[in-house]
Amino acid sequence: MKHFNGATLGRRLDLVLLVALAAWAAAPVVYLVREASASGRAFTGAAGIFPGDQLQYLSWIRSAGEHGLAANGFDLDSGGHVFLHPMFVLSGLLWRAGGSLELSLLLWTPVAVGVLFLGYRRFCARFFADPLPRAAALALALFSISPLVALIGWDHLPGAEAVRTVGGDTTTAPLLWGYLPSALALGLMPLFLLGLERLMSKQVGRGSAWLLAGTAGAGALTSWLHPWQGETLLLVTAGLAVSVRPRRAHLGIGVAALATALPLLYYFALGRADGAWAVAQAQTPLERPSLLGLILTLGPVALFAVAGIRPTVREPRDRVLLLWPVAALAVTFAFSAALPSHALQGIALPIATLAVRGWQALRAPAVLAPLGLALATLPGAAFFADSERAAIDESRPGFFLGPGDLEALRHLEGLPGPGGVLTSPGLAPAVPAYTGRRTWVGHPVWTPRYPQRAREATDLFSGRLTGRRAQGLLRRASARWVLAPCGAAPNLRVALGSRLRRVRRFGCATLYEVATESRAALVRSPRTRPPRSSRTATAADPTATAAHRPSISTE
Repeated sequence: MKHFNGATLGRRLDLVLLVALAAWAAAPVVYLVREASASGRAFTGAAGIFPGDQLQYLSWIRSAGEHGLAANGFDLDSGGHVFLHPMFVLSGLLWRAGGSLELSLLLWTPVAVGVLFLGYRRFCARFFADPLPRAAALALALFSISPLVALIGWDHLPGAEAVRTVGGDTTTAPLLWGYLPSALALGLMPLFLLGLERLMSKQVGRGSAWLLAGTAGAGALTSWLHPWQGETLLLVTAGLAVSVRPRRAHLGIGVAALATALPLLYYFALGRADGAWAVAQAQTPLERPSLLGLILTLGPVALFAVAGIRPTVREPRDRVLLLWPVAALAVTFAFSAALPSHALQGIALPIATLAVRGWQALRAPAVLAPLGLALATLPGAAFFADSERAAIDESRPGFFLGPGDLEALRHLEGLPGPGGVLTSPGLAPAVPAYTGRRTWVGHPVWTPRYPQRAREATDLFSGRLTGRRAQGLLRRASARWVLAPCGAAPNLRVALGSRLRRVRRFGCATLYEVATESRAALVRSPRTRPPRSSRTATAADPTATAAHRPSISTE
């Protein structure tokens, strides 16, 4: 009976945490849908704190749906169809079959919640048989963030932005807000490591082939979805392989490591074989997190984690607990050549497991456990929720499209023939996803010389760029269409001069067709199906309905 009660308690605690994680993942989407419905605009599908990233995902999804391989849509004349990504290919197939583009991305949210919860829960269960410490470790791994991050962020103390950035990479749940490839990769990491541990065991028997295939697949998908985590897994694997004696285990570990390394080699090749990827790698920030930022974000929980380190480390699972944080820090400070703090994603799981062990070793009063857990999770969660709300309020062009802008994009999508687009930096990130056409300026990483281009485009659409300067911009951009979004200068006819061919208004947005002789103007993905604006929306697809009626606030 005692075992039954313990099992029942464990299932109930698991259910509570799963519901909390699902509610957390759905919260910004619900908020955005309500905002869109109240304002008569369309929700773009972007749910992260920087909506340009999700619009980039949508661009890749559409490009993959049309070609199988995706191309960069944020420059008119660099990069080909070279990017193969499992998430975006599957979403592209769904879109090509008639589904909503936005929904094809958002459907990964429940998948990411399930994979993340399953992987983290299995990892915690490997170390804790009792339901209470297992649930505490799982809650910390999913939701922990130092309350110091909230204190510094809300008070706008010096270094607040740097600390918030590090905090965003060292906590887990906020990744479910738009950054679904990262969340999926984090859920697969513990499954790979648990499989690796079993491969190291002498007791592996008839199921070895399936175990090896599953472990190798988890490693390959992790690297493919988010390469920083693949690099971390390779270092952990190397550390584990040093202590393995059976030759059969070495073979299994080698196969799993090779599968994990192959996608990393693919990304390495992309940066050298494709112009767009070379530009993106050159423009990706390389700033590494500060030691102070790491202490403030990881310190409080890490203090208990140190107490959880055992004096003798004999079992592979205990080695994993030590190797994982060390490997993540090594990738962050020594190996990663772009956005190094992304390698810290996932570090919360081993640190949380060690912290619960440390709490048990210190024999702290049981009554303090709920208080400590609340302090380690609730202030940080409130801070990130407030940051997300502020981002939505400040970045509305990325989260929403007004009726005029959306109608202009739909018209561009349906126009025959090739041609690139020049529009404002605010609207540009949505152009590749919503029209299938490339844009001269778009994403800060994927647009060459983005600050300069963004400044010139802003000057043009604000009316500050006229005469020769405007004509020079048109020559350099070589875009066939100039889209003045709602809020732009009322009339660009004078600035466009003799290049102007046609003008069409869509409410407060205006589309200008201009003459150009550049081959860059001919860049456009071939259409493989009718534009969405020509398809009939059905009640079965609320997202598609919203795409046709901007006043409805679904994707």
